[in-house]
Amino acid sequence: MATTKQVESALKLTKNLVDIAPLIMKQNPSVLPILRMATAPPIARDRLIGLADVSSNLVKNMEDRNRIPLKMKTAEVESDLK
Repeated sequence: MATTKQVESALKLTKNLVDIAPLIMKQNPSVLPILRMATAPPIARDRLIGLADVSSNLVKNMEDRNRIPLKMKTAEVESDLK
């Protein structure tokens, strides 16, 4: 039931996956794993990090801790989320 609620929330926040803006992801890190699983086939975390050329720290914090890393520079966060 919790997963269903997370998916419903992610779909609402992203307007059914049409608006995947950095601000939405920054304010709602729990959207990231839902987006990963929405790909076909689901994209592995390490593959996402490599293909997107983003910080593994950012992805892991968003997925495991539902937050943006506290010590990560704002400019880097913004760049990686874009």
